[in-house]
Amino acid sequence: MLKTNMKKISKNQKGFTAVEGLLIILILLVIGAVGYMVYHNDHKTKTASVSSTSLTTSSSKKSSATTKSANPYAGWQTYHSKLGDFTIQYPANWNITGFNGETPVGQNQFNGNETELYISEYPGSTTENNFGVTVAFGSIIPTATPYNLYPNGTTELLPNGLTLWSEKQDINYATGPATDTCPEINIGTDNTFSTKLNNGEELYISGSYCWAQRMTTNYTYQQQVDSSAWNDTVNIIKSATF
Repeated sequence: MLKTNMKKISKNQKGFTAVEGLLIILILLVIGAVGYMVYHNDHKTKTASVSSTSLTTSSSKKSSATTKSANPYAGWQTYHSKLGDFTIQYPANWNITGFNGETPVGQNQFNGNETELYISEYPGSTTENNFGVTVAFGSIIPTATPYNLYPNGTTELLPNGLTLWSEKQDINYATGPATDTCPEINIGTDNTFSTKLNNGEELYISGSYCWAQRMTTNYTYQQQVDSSAWNDTVNIIKSATF
């Protein structure tokens, strides 16, 4: 009888020990699972933080690069006219010559008293596909007949107060309609291609691939108005300050 009771107690003790072991294992598994979840979430948060920082840094760099490339006047030269009391900028690699009345003036001789400037993409000896810009001022108001009679261009008011006039492809001369193969870009309107300066003189700015005698182009109308030289001339006009 005593032996039988001892056997029962021994069996109960063994059973209790097995239950304890299972509970310990279960607790360890729960602790491990919770620990893994905490580590996983913490790691994910840090990774997201690093990615966010990298993205912000990358975006900042892109923004900075965009800002730098957005400056159309980087490396350009500046010309200040004493006679007209105005300033313009032009590409440093363009060719520039001037006149003081009828007297030619070289770039290294400029003193701000020039009455006319010729700024061209290439030297004047390059007569084909060479975009040129004329900057002049005086008491005579330039007009372009028959443009003062027909709306052959589109106009845009610029922030510096100048009106940008760009010639259309399909135009109307006094003799009838025509297709323009060498459009011009000017300041002013169909009536007057100039603007009055503070000293009462008239400022005239005009650009074209046919800016002087013998100058020609084999570019189409669209190629001309889409060219970098045309765009640079727009920026030359936009750069004018008074």
